Amino acid sequence: MDPRLRGARINIPPTVDNADVVFLCLLPDAARSVLPSTRFPEHARIISVMATITMAELKALLPDVNPSRIVRCIPLPSCARRLGPILQYPGTGGIYAAGDPLLQQIGTPVVCASEADMEPLIALTAMITPYHAFQQSLSEWAQEEGVEAPVAGAFVGALFSALGRLSEREFDPAFNTFADMADDAATRGGLNEQTGATLGRAGVWGQVKGACGAILQRLRGG
Repeated sequence: MDPRLRGARINIPPTVDNADVVFLCLLPDAARSVLPSTRFPEHARIISVMATITMAELKALLPDVNPSRIVRCIPLPSCARRLGPILQYPGTGGIYAAGDPLLQQIGTPVVCASEADMEPLIALTAMITPYHAFQQSLSEWAQEEGVEAPVAGAFVGALFSALGRLSEREFDPAFNTFADMADDAATRGGLNEQTGATLGRAGVWGQVKGACGAILQRLRGG
């Protein structure tokens, strides 16, 4: 929060009186204090990006708003650059289409079949730091082998950017899973097969799942 806004009195109504779309970006305590007394235009679409406020609580905080006009979203920081997934629930019904066109302007809507699906996917966002740490390890290793830092960094960044784009473009849960992509890259007796086997024997994939499980437990208050 901007330090200049701390302690400022929140005056929402003049802002939303003529709005077609209202994004709710309040801290939980502020939301519980302000929203029940706020009146929204009947035609307004209400999009909540408050990570810890569930749909059930949203509906309770907004008793005069038609539930079909409320959607819950979880964007990533990368959406500031119009990149990355935006968890969306619900995705169908009411006025919200699967992959809402408005949300497509700031990222890639990923529609959850149920609100319960959001928590495990939120847990996966804790992989951002490990992802960059993995990149840093590769860049450092290349530098230790004599590659200049700018070259190593540029190569690692471009490599993972390409892999990410291909994964997003080509993934298909029925015909081309991530496991299929891994197998395709693992030429028999090749470099990728060797590295995948080395990391597998070290238990890396199990450790990744364990780290995600710990985050999910934390999100659930454990």
